[in-house]
Amino acid sequence: MSIFTNLFNNMLKNVNDEGRVLTKRKYHLVQGHDPLGEGSYATVRLAYSTKLGREVAIKIIDRRKAPTDFLQRFLPRELEILPKLQHPHIVQV
Repeated sequence: MSIFTNLFNNMLKNVNDEGRVLTKRKYHLVQGHDPLGEGSYATVRLAYSTKLGREVAIKIIDRRKAPTDFLQRFLPRELEILPKLQHPHIVQV
């Protein structure tokens, strides 16, 4: 498992802890704002990054809703690809 998989696994252990986990990493969910997008087991929310000094989109995956094959095959692949992306609108991991 990559360091990114471990990071996200630790971040998403408990959905109730998402605000605390994000705050620890210098992100604050923007309150009173509807989700930017929703899927079967993930939600994209607006957050403010104190490190970057701007608003960012955060993808929050609910591991309790996600099927096992997604968690074992697709999530690790997504987490491996993310650091390789070079785009001005994607925060570097």
